[in-house]
Amino acid sequence: MDTDTELQESHALWRQGDYDGAERILRAIVRRDPAHVDATHELGALLVHVGQHQLGVSLLKRAASLEPSASRLNALGLAHVAAGDLGQALTAFRAAVAVDPEFAEGYNSLGRVLVHGGHIEPGAGALARALQVDEYDGPAWDRFCAALREANSPAANHLLADEIARGLSVAGAHRADLVTFAIGVVTADTALQVILRAAGLGDIPTVRTHVTGDTIARVMAGPLLARVLSVGVLPSRPYEVLLTEMRRHLALDIQAGQFAANHDKLPFLCGLAQQCFLNGYAWHEQDDEMAAIRALVDETAGEIEHPTPTTPLRIAVLAAYAPLSSLPYAAGIARYAAAQASPELRDLACAQIEEPERERRLLSHAAASDNERRASACVRWVDPPPVQLVALTAMLGLRFPDLRREGFSGLDAPRILVHGCGPGKDAIAWARNVENASVAGVEANLEELAFARRKAEELGQTNVEFAAAAPGGGFDLVACPVLRGPADDAASALGALVDCVRPGGLLHVGVRAEASRSYITAARDFAREGGYDDTAAGVRACRQGFFALPDDTEWKAVAAHFDLHTRAGCRVLFFDDETPYVTIPALAAALDAHSVEFIGFENEGALSVYRNAFPRDETARDLDAWARIEEDAPALFMPMYTFWARTPA
Repeated sequence: MDTDTELQESHALWRQGDYDGAERILRAIVRRDPAHVDATHELGALLVHVGQHQLGVSLLKRAASLEPSASRLNALGLAHVAAGDLGQALTAFRAAVAVDPEFAEGYNSLGRVLVHGGHIEPGAGALARALQVDEYDGPAWDRFCAALREANSPAANHLLADEIARGLSVAGAHRADLVTFAIGVVTADTALQVILRAAGLGDIPTVRTHVTGDTIARVMAGPLLARVLSVGVLPSRPYEVLLTEMRRHLALDIQAGQFAANHDKLPFLCGLAQQCFLNGYAWHEQDDEMAAIRALVDETAGEIEHPTPTTPLRIAVLAAYAPLSSLPYAAGIARYAAAQASPELRDLACAQIEEPERERRLLSHAAASDNERRASACVRWVDPPPVQLVALTAMLGLRFPDLRREGFSGLDAPRILVHGCGPGKDAIAWARNVENASVAGVEANLEELAFARRKAEELGQTNVEFAAAAPGGGFDLVACPVLRGPADDAASALGALVDCVRPGGLLHVGVRAEASRSYITAARDFAREGGYDDTAAGVRACRQGFFALPDDTEWKAVAAHFDLHTRAGCRVLFFDDETPYVTIPALAAALDAHSVEFIGFENEGALSVYRNAFPRDETARDLDAWARIEEDAPALFMPMYTFWARTPA
């Protein structure tokens, strides 16, 4: 075997988690040829990865001396960071950018260590330089976010506010991190903190006195919050209360003609409308603002073909109360928005008119879907899951190292079924992150099914398909985020999944814990007794009633496990009865009924408890032992168990 082939084999073993095998091959190459730069570098990097920092650093230093490239010097610096020697790391990173002044990763590494060491301004400058050199591409934003996470420096985030705002306007998984940084920068405003504190306490009169003040004007004028609102649901009750009052004030002012033509609030209004669209219009609405909106609907109908300077504001505020596609003149809005200079307005019309129309076309049974689509709700995620491509065997080997020794057969090109995939993000994540995978997503909610199909099409994700019913059996892995079925028949519900798995195939399943049943039942009793339903108006009223409950209401604690910031999340807690509940003995019985082997839970907190109780059992697979733990701590898994299992070969 030649050296290049040996290097390729060592890379493959490393990816599969077989570090010992990779190390043996690399050491053999270095013994034969101590000056082989690539093997020396790879061996050093591997040793650092497995925690042998001193030896790894010495090998990386030798490789960098043999060939002092920017990438090798950067790797040496990262090894020094892992070893805790930040001074030597700075020396290596500075050498890297000196060798290649256009080496973005070197600037990023340098910036991280400078900020971590308290050198905020030069560190922020280096991070900004890394973005510029990489021309603000996707990997550059990923590295930028990783640097800000590691630095954990509000001061650096403030200096980089312009870069954060720019990154929020670029599609990609990095925006989830940038939202956190942006909210931190916005909320650092002490005057805004006072208003948010009042909002969190439900002090609406105080919030309303500030809605027209300088602080709120400053927030609306800045780009950060407007862009945050456009890219995902903001899970903050104080911000929701504030933004709800801001929306009401803007609706009343626009209807009353209070805005001049040279307004500057359109970007913020479009962001606010996108936020309402993404959360399913879950926020509270008052009678006066709804009267204003009804009047605006009629007025805008008359002017959409003969626009005025304030027409964009009218469109944006209407979009904050209902999807633009629901208006009878939606086509006119789409034409008007497409001709405007405002990218925010064009994006708003695309999200609320053009994309839903594409979703309707992607349903093969559109005629049957209309009524179901009106009754359902959808979590409309914006950015795709990140990509960290790995072999399924390597993923399982890291999670279950004892099983790695016996091997995972038939998983080189795995067929994966995601049952109950919702709007498709989990299924697309499997498709993007598992090597050679083909994925099928199944979802009965046609709103979410249509959305998932559109997102897969837009992403060019050709190895995933979505359907309303399971496409046969023979899958290598069946993933089910929440097991569906009658409340007391987990065995039958699990059996439907087992039927989809090939012999020796895997299950990855979430099922509600019995400990959560009384809380969830109380939530559904509350909705039923209050006369609420799962329409948009019913969910809004139910949420308001829920938030008005005393904080010491016992069952209210379960809400922390549900996304009550969206209409779809509220429907799951308050109106969805099709989920079985189990204890660990009941789960064991359901698995036994289908001769399925339990191979592990995913709850890290629970696993830590198990290892403390049974330190000699490294596999943590004894369900009788788990049952004893559950007896002492019934809420350990609340609200659900997530477990791995394997069907008999």
